[in-house]
Amino acid sequence: MPCKRLVFVLLVGLSCASMEVRSQLSPTFYSQSCPNLLRVVRREVAAAVCNETRMAASLLRLHFHDCFVNGCDGSVLLDGSDGEKFANPNRNSARGFEVVDAIKAAVESECNATVSCADILAIAARDSVVLSGGPSWRVLLGRRDGLVANQTGANANLPSPFDSINSIISKFAAVGLNTTDVVALSGGHTIGLARCATFSNRLFGFSETSSVDPTLDSSLASALQNLCPQSADGNDTTGLDRNSTFAFDNHYFTNLVRQRGILSSDQGLFSSDEGVAAATRELVLKYDNSTWAFFCDFANSMIKMGSITPLTGSDGQIRSNCRVVTSPTRSYGQNYVADTANKTTIRDIHLSQYHIHKTPEMPTHSDLELDQKEATRRQLYGTIRSMAAESPMGTCGQKWKSNNGNKQIKARMRKKEEI
Repeated sequence: MPCKRLVFVLLVGLSCASMEVRSQLSPTFYSQSCPNLLRVVRREVAAAVCNETRMAASLLRLHFHDCFVNGCDGSVLLDGSDGEKFANPNRNSARGFEVVDAIKAAVESECNATVSCADILAIAARDSVVLSGGPSWRVLLGRRDGLVANQTGANANLPSPFDSINSIISKFAAVGLNTTDVVALSGGHTIGLARCATFSNRLFGFSETSSVDPTLDSSLASALQNLCPQSADGNDTTGLDRNSTFAFDNHYFTNLVRQRGILSSDQGLFSSDEGVAAATRELVLKYDNSTWAFFCDFANSMIKMGSITPLTGSDGQIRSNCRVVTSPTRSYGQNYVADTANKTTIRDIHLSQYHIHKTPEMPTHSDLELDQKEATRRQLYGTIRSMAAESPMGTCGQKWKSNNGNKQIKARMRKKEEI
């Protein structure tokens, strides 16, 4: 998708009747402590989506999967084999963690030890939707980061593509969300991909009376069978909305009306014979007929979801590294590396994505030398960011991949080395 199409449009909060969410969160929470927060996050998300369009859906999904387990506390970001990352709904599918690392590093450079990872997820999800052509809303802020991950809770609480509509509605109700929220938030599947393993049960041996799910359009079923043969490993992917995979629109609901939903949990919103499906079917038809109605309800449901049992005040913490709980016994900043012997910082990793390499470090340095080196790194990082901000947004990655841009970066790096 050309970057010039990644524009912020449709500020829903100005025209839709926003639902009041009673919590300690506020859209102006960082107005004094980190006034440039939204601009910094938007810049990083835009760069990530420009580099990989699919990332918009991945960041949106991370926020969803975070909020449904322990509330919106950033617990999905914590590393560890017993964490939520390795729960069945997230294993081999949750992604975008490196992008969150890059956003966190940029935010820390702007306002140190101030903004939670949970809030970064909430802002990044909103920006991802807008960058894909969807609605905007005022993100409520002030969440703090949780201290534990809950793999058991993730396995039990996150909706599954194999769940019945009754089960999905029950899981939403458990966190304070209603049927309108179920259908509106399911519309987030208008962007992103699905692995064959999540819908192949509809293609082969579906039931004793039908080998293919009868609620799946026959021509689509044939195409999916070719994409996902029974002998394959199930890791191939297709767009959840095959007609506009990376555009946030209401075509997802048009697909459901035409029996072209990819996941059984999606198609069930329109085709299920469960009693509750009468209400979900009515909403599907409403959103199919009105993009505006979908956008308004989606924005309001995102605000509600983002307010699920947040940690506020003195609860939780502000992590210095979104992947690990910050220990009070360690100096701030050490948690940017899991192993103190590893001298590669998150910022270094982010810069290496653009093929920028610093002079190798010497085995030992005095404190003064380390301070000087960090100052040089910060200056270089700021120079590169300034160049990115000044560069016109053309095709994805243009600002980093053009030969002219690379020459400018190398020239400035040589100047730094001479210092």
